[in-house]
Parts: sequence; C-alpha cells; structure tokens
Amino acid sequence: MEKRKLANQKHQNSKVKRTYWGVDVANGFIILNNGNPCTFYLYIDAPNITPKTPANKLKACKKRTKTIKIEDLAEIIKPNDVVILEQTGNYGIRYAQLFAQLGATVMLADSKMFAFFRKGRNVHKNDKVDAYLLRQMFFDIEFKHYIHKFIPEKHHLRQLIKSNQKIEKERTRLINRLKNLLAVALPKENYHHLETQKFVRKIAEIKEKIALTPHPYTETIYLSLEILENYEKLLKAQTAEIESIIKNHPDYELLSTIKGFGTKTIATLIAYYWDIKRFKTLNQFKGYMLKGTIIEQSGQTINRIKNLKSRPEVKKVLYLLWKQTARRKNNPLRHLVKLSYEINKKKAWIKFADKLLELVYYMLKYRLTFAEAVEYSVKNKEKEIKNLTKQLSKKLKEEQKQEYFKKLVKLQHLIKNWVAYQDTALELKEGATELCHPTPKTLLKQTLSLLEPNELKTLAINLQLLDSELTNPLKETLQ
Repeated sequence: MEKRKLANQKHQNSKVKRTYWGVDVANGFIILNNGNPCTFYLYIDAPNITPKTPANKLKACKKRTKTIKIEDLAEIIKPNDVVILEQTGNYGIRYAQLFAQLGATVMLADSKMFAFFRKGRNVHKNDKVDAYLLRQMFFDIEFKHYIHKFIPEKHHLRQLIKSNQKIEKERTRLINRLKNLLAVALPKENYHHLETQKFVRKIAEIKEKIALTPHPYTETIYLSLEILENYEKLLKAQTAEIESIIKNHPDYELLSTIKGFGTKTIATLIAYYWDIKRFKTLNQFKGYMLKGTIIEQSGQTINRIKNLKSRPEVKKVLYLLWKQTARRKNNPLRHLVKLSYEINKKKAWIKFADKLLELVYYMLKYRLTFAEAVEYSVKNKEKEIKNLTKQLSKKLKEEQKQEYFKKLVKLQHLIKNWVAYQDTALELKEGATELCHPTPKTLLKQTLSLLEPNELKTLAINLQLLDSELTNPLKETLQ
C-alpha cells in the first residue's frame, strides 16, 4: 500500500506543470525570465538602489518588465519550478539558497561556458539577455552538460577552504611582523628564529616576558599576539567544520590511501570536483581542476587565448605537496617529482600535479586505491608503447619524417612515465623486489617480440634512415 501511495504521489508530481526560470543576478536586483522574450520580472533587493530597466534587444516587441520586491518572490516561484542561475560567487549562491528555500530545483551554469554560449548567439549583452539565454542554455543539447544541480554542502566547503587559506596567509604575515618586533624588544631571546608552529606554542610565554619588559613596542606586540590567538581559534573551528563535511563524502576513504594527502588536501580537491561523474574524460577533469583558458576579444585589435589564474586553492595544496614530497625520501610520490624535473624544470610542480591528478581520476572513476591506480597506469603506458611501436614499424616515406620524429619523442616520454609509475608501484607493493618489474630495455624487448619479422625489418630500415639520438633505445634493443 505504501509503495502504491508513493507511486501515485510521484505520478501526481510529474503532472504538475513546471516553470523553467532563467535568472540573472545584477547589482541590487535580479531579473527572471520564463521563456517569453517579451516579459521579464525584476526584483529589487537593495532598498536604496533604483535600477534602470535594461532595454529588450532580443526581439522587436514591447518592453514589459514587472518590478516587484524581493520579499514577494514566492508569488511566482513554486515548489516544482526549476531555476537556472549563473555561477557568480557568493552573490549567486545567496539567491540559490533563497530559491532552494522556496522549494525550487536550483541549477548553476558554468560562467565560462555560458560566455561561449552567449557569444555564439550573436546578441547584445545586458541583464535581460542573460536571463533569457540562461534558460535557453538549459535546453541546449551541447551546453546542458555544463549546468549542474546546486549542492549547498559543496559551496559551503569551498568557501571554508578559501577562508581557511586566506587566514593562514594573514597569520603567516602577522607572525613575520611579530618576529621583527620581538627581535628589537627582546634582543636576548631567539623568538625571531622559531618556526610557525613552535612560535604559536610559545604565545603565552612571550606574553609574560613582554609584560615585564617596558618598550615602545610592548602594546603593539601584546595586541598582535591576541589577534594571533584568535586566528588560531578560528582556524581550529574551520578545520573541525571541514572535517565534519568531508568525512561523510564517499570519496574520502579512497583519497586517504595516497601517502601525504591530509584532510585539507582531500577537502580542497573534493570541494571543486565533488562528483567525478561530471567528467567524461581525463582531460576534462585535469582541465577543470588545474588549468583555465578563455578567448579574450575586443573589436579587431585583441583576439587571443588568455590563461586564467583559476583554482588557486587547488594549485596551492598541490604545490605544497610537491615541495614536501621533494624533501622526503620515504614518500612513493617522489618518483613523480623526479619525473616532473626531467620533463620541465621550470614548471616541474605543474607536471607533478598533472600526473597526480591523472592517478586521482583513475581512483575515483574506477573506485581504486592509490596502489591499484598506479598499477592500472603502468598497464596503460605499456599498451600505449606497444601501439606506438607498431606505428613506427610501418614503412617510412620522405614526407613523413617530421611526423616520425614526433612519434619517437612521444615514445621517449611514454618510457619515462612508465618508469616513474613502475617505480612507484614497486615501492607500494609489499614484498616486491626489483625483479618483479621489467626495466625499460626488457619492456622494449617484449614489445618488439610481438612484431612480425617483416615489421622488424621495416623498423630497422626506418631507424637507419634517421640520424638522431631518439633512435638509440630502439637500435640497441634490435641489436
């Protein structure tokens, strides 16, 4: 009986008419559109602001804009409605919470992809156009994948991470200023040489000594120490709140299998991707987590691709992990650090983050532990090396030499990656020895042994035609 009642309720809910609203958040007001390009709803939020109603440039129709107060939002937003907002930081999240409280399903559109969607429609930009196009984007086959359901916990966690990192930065600056003052006020003490954590532990001791030492800096130091104590209390409270959110996430246990990953590192990664099902490919995941580019255009003078300083919180935790791993000899991730230096010394930490995020993606996508993800990557690299060797064994034409060199370079990179992953797997595997994994030479021998005699002859002829150091590993293996 209960199942029938639930089924009937669902059937009745499906019959209820849904209204889809595109919402643009502006300074002091929001504009709603339900699909009619001639009718908009303007809700004033700030009491002292009288916004100018933007012109309607969508179609040649009369301007019809209904101005209502934000308190009366419940008059048109019903519990079964869907609201599409652009992801614009805290102001957008504020309205997302308001709509969620009214019972509506709130969706957030990625701001970068919405800019591409709007640009392709070749319409003038204003608040009305944005509200109308946000709704259109929701129904677009190509762009609807960039609109995701609003999850309050995710955005709450992201704001906590941002606040926590900013407070840590302010705390470091305050400690450095205090060290400079203490070096003058207490010249016989060595507080200015202490590390951050040791300095924090001695706050009470410093307070006692500074109270007994009259100096022009005494009051400044004492008040600064109190501010530092408040910073510490706030950081502890935020850390506890972050842990309470993150430990209920299904990916927490998997990511905790990576040596060197603390709670804040795991929380920072989860706060940005949240659900791995959003990403269909590895490149989508790495591009979202680490990189960011936009097309910058202004008239006919500027048309270029600009790198964004996106995901600074993610980049910070991965950069600190890279530095800590480089100093420690017992961390399996050090093989990825070594690989990053071999590929690009100037941007080694970015290469390290790129390789690490690749392993994280496999862990989350296929529900693997870190050790299993490394083994999976080793097998993947072996397959890629075999396929590339098969391509190199085809007859070389004169016009294909440049492309052939590119494949040789790719083979060299694949072998380096394979060695790094293989060394990491060897260290993670209990009771493993160096004999458990083949060397690069034995790997190439195994790969070449799978080729036909005619293919081996063709490969040998191709290598003789080229005078380059890139051909040496294959030549030595063939001999």
